[in-house]
Amino acid sequence: MNQHSRLLWRCRRGMREMDVLFGKFIENYYQDLSNEEKELFDLFLDEPDVDIYAWIMGRAVPETPGYVNFISKFKKCL
Repeated sequence: MNQHSRLLWRCRRGMREMDVLFGKFIENYYQDLSNEEKELFDLFLDEPDVDIYAWIMGRAVPETPGYVNFISKFKKCL
């Protein structure tokens, strides 16, 4: 499995809405991220779905440094 396919697989979440958001992001914007942002995205994908959803929807603020800026960029891409 190549890196792109592996990344798409990791973006599959427990919620259809999240699958769509992450799929669109990977296909259209991932290649434009810096290496640091790509590493942060990799860590982001390890987070629980409920936390990611709450952060994206603005219902909670992540404690991990860098996530706030990344989520802001992620939301602008959608």
